[in-house]
Amino acid sequence: MQSFRAAIEIYLSLLRGVRRRALWIPILSAISGVLESSSIVILFSTNFISASPETGKVARLVLDMGITPLAGVVIFLLVYGGAAGLQYAVRLLEGTVMTHVELEKRAGLMLDVIRAEWVYLSAVPIEKIHTALTSCIYALRVGLKAFLELASDTLVLAAFVVVATITAPLPVFSACLAGMVYLGFYLQITRKIRANAAETPRANGTLFREYGNVLHNLKLWKVSADNERINANLRPALNKIKEIELVAKHLSARNRFGFLMFGGLFIAALTLTAIYTNGTATGSVFAIIVLFLRISSKVFNIQAAILGLVHQYHSIKMLHDLQLDMRARGERVTGKVKAQLQRQMTFERISFSYESNNRSVFKDLSFVLERGQFIGILGRSGIGKSTLLDMICGLLKPSSGRISVDGADFSDLDLSHWRRSIGFLTQEAPLVTGTVRDNILWGQPYDADRFQSALRDANLEEWVHSLTGGIDAKVKSGGIQFSGGQRQRLALARALYKGASLLLLDEPTSSVDRESEVQIVKAIEKLKGNTTIVLITHDQEILKSADVVYTVVNGGLTRVTEELSSGVA
Repeated sequence: MQSFRAAIEIYLSLLRGVRRRALWIPILSAISGVLESSSIVILFSTNFISASPETGKVARLVLDMGITPLAGVVIFLLVYGGAAGLQYAVRLLEGTVMTHVELEKRAGLMLDVIRAEWVYLSAVPIEKIHTALTSCIYALRVGLKAFLELASDTLVLAAFVVVATITAPLPVFSACLAGMVYLGFYLQITRKIRANAAETPRANGTLFREYGNVLHNLKLWKVSADNERINANLRPALNKIKEIELVAKHLSARNRFGFLMFGGLFIAALTLTAIYTNGTATGSVFAIIVLFLRISSKVFNIQAAILGLVHQYHSIKMLHDLQLDMRARGERVTGKVKAQLQRQMTFERISFSYESNNRSVFKDLSFVLERGQFIGILGRSGIGKSTLLDMICGLLKPSSGRISVDGADFSDLDLSHWRRSIGFLTQEAPLVTGTVRDNILWGQPYDADRFQSALRDANLEEWVHSLTGGIDAKVKSGGIQFSGGQRQRLALARALYKGASLLLLDEPTSSVDRESEVQIVKAIEKLKGNTTIVLITHDQEILKSADVVYTVVNGGLTRVTEELSSGVA
């Protein structure tokens, strides 16, 4: 029951923004339950009066009111119709609340991902985030539906039981005693379902990881022609999910079978008792039987809802905990100083170590980046060049030392404003599914002159216009139909269209051919003087026009500009 209570707490927190609307669901459900159960009692009592006058309280009340069988049918239709209308309203409210919560959760989770510290994000497995955004969100929708139905069906059930108790208290009391016996069986099933459900998030995470391994390396898998290996990698995860689902279905079926058998025995016992006691099955007995069938339906719905909450709990908890972790590790981006590198950016005795392995990357690093300067940084892979760019962006914070922009401490900067002035080209040069225009605009409004200027400065104008569709040419996922050099220049055009005054380039020519490298270098040289450039690379040839070149040595930067002309790095 601890999982059930924890799930209830999570669902109540999810409804925080729509609580008033959600509150109407149980209220309308309770009224609907009273109307529906009352209509059933009225119908059967009035239509059995002539054959076998009742002695129960409800029947006597009906007789005293002088309600005829025909009038009873009319009243039944009116009252039952009102109950049906209220249930219709309840379902609409449930759909509205569920859709609102799901969409807000999806949007909120993505914002939390973007707002989290880079150190935290880089340590979280990508498949965990993918699982949260897909299967965990689906689990939340299923679980939330179960939660809302649990609230509404519980109050409908309560209304049915109250009316049934007033109509015939002894059978209801007997049913409650028998229900206590069934409860032990039900709790046993619930424990097994909870244990089985605990494996679901882990199994989904494993499956998404295997999917990612294939989808992110499609060309390699195609060339290797090793389909059997792909199947062998996927099969254990798929079999585990299949096993979990089959166990869940089996336990749910056992629960339904047990309840239906219990219900059938109760109805048979009630009917036989009425016949042998009164000589006939009276109107109250028929009303109780019908009410019991409706109660059975609601009880089964409630059971299914509880099992749904328990089954989805671990996925929902994973989503909930991940979001709490991200919010706890959210980065502070709302400083007061809106800097944009008007003069210089200064690194003073900077030291940096990664939390995960405590490996020291920089120690007492100091240098100055002047506005309009082209700085090149040489060094082998893994020595810390990319870490330096991450610190310039504010993605990573130094362990000690001071970074300042135009004299303002970096910790006082409005990081969102600072990052809007930065164009960042990574080695992968990511592109999104859409058009060439979409990939350069990156969500910004279209300005034709600015767009053409960005194409021209990135040496893309002729190539883009040669494409079918021009700037509206389709781009596949990741831009797989383009070469590495074309993707890099599209990414450069994106930075130029953004109006970036500070351009950071991380190995922009490492995955391109010689011709593309020449085009990229020419584009960079056009920007020299007007745009501040920091380019990291292991290839000194592309740094010939740099104002200053450093190499990373022993956790610091050593100036090597004078030696470039002689080929020494």
